[in-house]
Amino acid sequence: MRRVLMMFSALIVCYSAIADGGAMQVVQRVARYVKSLGGYEVNFVLTSGEYAAKGYFSVEGDAYYMNVGVAEVYSDGKVRYEVDNERREINVDYVNLSSRNILDNPTRCFDFVGSDYKVRSEQVRGEDITLSLSSENKDNVGVIRLVSDAKTGRPSALEYEMYDEKVKVNILSIEGNKKPIKRFEQSNYRNYEIIDFR
Repeated sequence: MRRVLMMFSALIVCYSAIADGGAMQVVQRVARYVKSLGGYEVNFVLTSGEYAAKGYFSVEGDAYYMNVGVAEVYSDGKVRYEVDNERREINVDYVNLSSRNILDNPTRCFDFVGSDYKVRSEQVRGEDITLSLSSENKDNVGVIRLVSDAKTGRPSALEYEMYDEKVKVNILSIEGNKKPIKRFEQSNYRNYEIIDFR
């Protein structure tokens, strides 16, 4: 009985989060939660169709390091170095700081405040709120679903609809950085082909 009452209380918190100013408050709560961590690191599982891979990224301001499967990505906030360790290639390009896609720019993937994204719908399940956000800007991912804890704002999942494909990212852990982020050092990738798109 106590467990049922606790679940009922959690549902009240969820519904009141939406009722008190609506979905934008949920978006702001997530942004505040992540910002409160300062520099942070995330362990996640990415799935798309039959593909699945564990991943990790750490963020410090606009700079980040990411590892997914055999790929690594470094960014100093201006330039992005995407390393394919199978092909022994490094693609170099400018960073799109307005992107909310976790694979393009993890520094903004949880912050939709002041962006082109608008909340289209929300759904409450247990202690979680799922927001569907969409953008009419053709440079953005069309629809992003953000799942977070209604009370704390801790994000637990992101789902992207891109063309006919769905990419889901389950957040296993998110916490403040325990060490400085890795920076790109070309000397660590001798004999890799560099393809510069800048």
